[in-house]
This record gives sequence, C-alpha cells and structure tokens, in this order.
Amino acid sequence: MVEAGGPTQVSTTLNRDYLRDGEYTLVVPISDHIALLMARVVIAWGAFEVRMDWVIEAFLKGLHRQEEKKWRGLPFGRRKKIFAEAASAYTAIMFPNETEFFTRLVATATDLQWQRNTVAHGYIKGQSISDANSPSGFRAQFYAVGMRGNGEEFIYLDEPTLEKMYHEIAHLGGNLIAALGRMGAHVETESPEIVVADRDLLQSPAHGSFQALPISKSPRPPASE
Repeated sequence: MVEAGGPTQVSTTLNRDYLRDGEYTLVVPISDHIALLMARVVIAWGAFEVRMDWVIEAFLKGLHRQEEKKWRGLPFGRRKKIFAEAASAYTAIMFPNETEFFTRLVATATDLQWQRNTVAHGYIKGQSISDANSPSGFRAQFYAVGMRGNGEEFIYLDEPTLEKMYHEIAHLGGNLIAALGRMGAHVETESPEIVVADRDLLQSPAHGSFQALPISKSPRPPASE
C-alpha cells in the first residue's frame, strides 16, 4: 500500500474452510486486534441503546405519558430526544438532584454517537506514514470515514483511539444504571453484563473485591423519594 509515504506490510486472517475455488475474497487488512476493539465499541454501544430504551419506557410510565407506539423503531437521534425530554421531566418532579446528570449523559451520548457510527458504518481508508521502527521505514495507518452533518469525519483505527472510545461508551451504560440505582429503579435485562464501580476495578488485583450493581429482570418506574 502506497499513498502518503512508502511501502508497508499489512496482514489479515482468513479461514481456509471458507475459501472456494472460482471465487474472490475482498480483504481489508485490519489486524485482528484492531477488529476486536472495533467490535467492543459496537457491542458496548448496542448495550447502552437497549438500556436507554428501557429507561425511556420506565420514565414514560412514571409520567403517565403516551408516546407514539412505534417509538422503539425510531432512529437513535429521535429516541435520544424522547429520552432527554422524559428524563428531564421525571427527574424535575421526583429527583431534581439527578436532572443535571441526565443532561450531561445526553450530551456525552451525542458526541459518542457520531464516533461509534463512523467506526461501525463508515468506510475504511489507509495511508502509509513514516515509522522509524518499521523495517521499511513506513507503516500502515487505517481510519474510518463517515458522515457527520453535511460533511465527512474520520476516526483513526488505532489502539489508543478505540480503547478510549470503548471505555467512554461503557461508562455511558454503567453510569446510567448507577443513576437509576440511586433513584431506586431497576432495568430489565437478560444480558450477561455486570456493572461495577471503577473505584473497585482500580484496586490491585491482589486485593480486588468487586461489588456488582443489582440489575433486575423486570422494568418498573423509579420509586418516589
């Protein structure tokens, strides 16, 4: 691959069991490690969206408000607007100390949405850049390109960028569940995830004792104070 620099080496993994004589394989030579990090971003975002939808339902029930029947099928941006309005209305009445938290959560989700969309739905481009540690003096740098508003945006597909994005999205879901716990609420889930305070995770592994937040099997509106 030669674009901005010189020749570079790239590699990918294929399974011979699925190769067939007479067909051709399109290869995007992203490393397995980077592909795994991209998958973690997608998985974490899906987990957050599902929990956001359950919270919308719980808040709407608590407000005795009817939304259009097919709101779950709306694009994320429109569901996020319903979430923001319902959270603001409910917490203003029942838990005013939590209103600011939900405002910040929505703002963070808005910023992370386009980043996740670019990783999940964008197309991948690459360039050759200088690298003194490479035998050829160059290395491949991949990035995902997607639309944001009326223009294009890109996200570098490297370990620091994707690791940070994954943890920020994981915090979205974790902080949402923690806030509901403070409000006496529970969220329906049949997923295998757990929610743990970062403070516990930062302990030395030799002394680590992690207390997972309780997650129930059936949704109900937050309890009143």
